[in-house]
Amino acid sequence: DSGKTRQKEGTAMTDTQVEVTFDQYGRYVLPDPETGEERSWTRATTVASPLVDRRGLEPWSKRNVVLGIAARPDLYALAVSCKPDDKNQLNRIVEAAEEAAKARSGANLGTALHRITERVDRGEDMYIPDAWRADVDAYCQALVDHHLIVDPDWMERIVVLPEFGIAGTLDRLLYIGKKGGMGIIGDLKTGQDVVRHMTEIAVQLAIYANATHVWYGDDYEKMPPVYTDRAL
Repeated sequence: DSGKTRQKEGTAMTDTQVEVTFDQYGRYVLPDPETGEERSWTRATTVASPLVDRRGLEPWSKRNVVLGIAARPDLYALAVSCKPDDKNQLNRIVEAAEEAAKARSGANLGTALHRITERVDRGEDMYIPDAWRADVDAYCQALVDHHLIVDPDWMERIVVLPEFGIAGTLDRLLYIGKKGGMGIIGDLKTGQDVVRHMTEIAVQLAIYANATHVWYGDDYEKMPPVYTDRAL
């Protein structure tokens, strides 16, 4: 989720170094916490994404493909060489054209800031470039202002909601004032249009907050007590 373990089929490592297997549809493949039988789990982001208005996103993506092909004569030549049923090759051209138009630069920056804040929350000593120091400082100040404590052992955890067959990777578990008691699910979002996607985000966080089990790579543990009527 949020690009952390994105892989269509096979295995990948999450940021917590837990090996995850995915089926051909990109769904988590994990044991059932009750029966132990391996099964596929729909991603939390997949459940929430139909609520998003993508009328602006899709034309933007198409425009980037046009710009990318205009910037890369080799991609235009490849496109000319294709037949309509050369789907795999055409898909590769689209991806290369989007990259040429820097369509993914915002997502890459978001991923980078995600990892930087994670290392900061773990207390790691690291160099933060001046271009992004203000963003990281603002994040840290928000935690201080609202007396929020990040549990460093509870970042990028895979959780499951067996009742609906959903799994996802949450960003943070936080506490107010001191560690212990009721936790609050937290999720970091970057970008200029976050507010437009608050309905999708709310559904995603509600799934995490109502999850019952946490996957640790070889077995499950019960979800710790967290608020189910609020998140950050």
